This record gives sequence, C-alpha cells and structure tokens, in this order.
Amino acid sequence: MLLNLTPHPVRLYSTEREDGIVDLDLHLREVIAPEPTPARLATIELGTQMDGTELVEFGHRAEL
Repeated sequence: MLLNLTPHPVRLYSTEREDGIVDLDLHLREVIAPEPTPARLATIELGTQMDGTELVEFGHRAEL
C-alpha cells in the first residue's frame, strides 16, 4: 500500500514514456490520490554551518 502524503496527486508512468511529452495520459499507469490530511514537515535550524551550508533537521509539524 502506498500513501500519498503530498497535497497533490502522484502520477506513475511506464518506462516507455519519454521526457518532454505534453500529453499527461500517454503511458499513464496509475494515479495515487492525496490523503485527506497531507503531511507537513517543519525545519529546525541547528545553528551550525559547514562549508557555508546551513544544517537543518526535519520533523513533524504539530497542530495544523
């Protein structure tokens, strides 16, 4: 079972589909609809940097 926790449908295509095709239904295998309540992630800044890159941690967002 796959759960789509994004707020958008996820479209799965066969390997026969080439990139750049405009027709969304060509070689479409399945559409996974979003769950009624999508997942929301919040970033937690760790306050550290490494080579100019800020490090963050992801966690569940509460009380949405």
